[in-house]
Amino acid sequence: MIRRKRVTTLLTILAWLIAACVPITPVAVPSDSATTPGETPSESTAVASQAPGHVDVSINNFAFDPPVLTVTVGSTVTWTNLQAVPHTTTSDTDEWDSDTLAQGSTFSHTFTTAGAFTYHCNIHHFMTATIVVTEAPPPPPTEEPTEEPTEEPQNADVSINNFAFDPPVLTVTVGTTVTWTNLQGVPHTSSSDTNEWDSGNLTQGKSFDHNFATVGAFPYHCNIHGSMKAMVVVTQ
Repeated sequence: MIRRKRVTTLLTILAWLIAACVPITPVAVPSDSATTPGETPSESTAVASQAPGHVDVSINNFAFDPPVLTVTVGSTVTWTNLQAVPHTTTSDTDEWDSDTLAQGSTFSHTFTTAGAFTYHCNIHHFMTATIVVTEAPPPPPTEEPTEEPTEEPQNADVSINNFAFDPPVLTVTVGTTVTWTNLQGVPHTSSSDTNEWDSGNLTQGKSFDHNFATVGAFPYHCNIHGSMKAMVVVTQ
């Protein structure tokens, strides 16, 4: 009886020793962001981001949105036609031409120089818009100058003649005063599209001044002759 108990005890110890030598392999538990091979990640985990300098313009309801877009040099603009009617994005100066864009189609163009670039739809010519490209702002100076030079006031002129503003697109810097002068024997006005200024009626030889204190693109027109349109582009 005693021998049988000893044998049982020895077998129990032996079984415990064997169990202690067997390695236990941990089971990997997949995290929430893991995907099964061959499985497409869900929209909640797949995040698409736009690279810096990439800007979108939508084409819908027979219009470009936004109608005036300001970007920096090096930016890429992508037009997307959201309408069931075909459209194009076509530069007024042959800088680019998308050809016909069906619904859902896109077209991209990279702007490498500063300036104001007007464009239209070749199918619906009343659809017009403008891309204003400005130089990238310079890095901040490491040291502030001990004495800042006084900048002289800047001035620019626009003539009104033959039922047109000349130049049709004027680029100036912040703080510039623009003077419109009517050279024609017919009265005209210089009137901001966004109510920034209004010259009232200018008879032949009369002038009107406006100072531009902020950066941006400022379209304007003649209140008497609605077909007369132009733009002042203000940069730093």
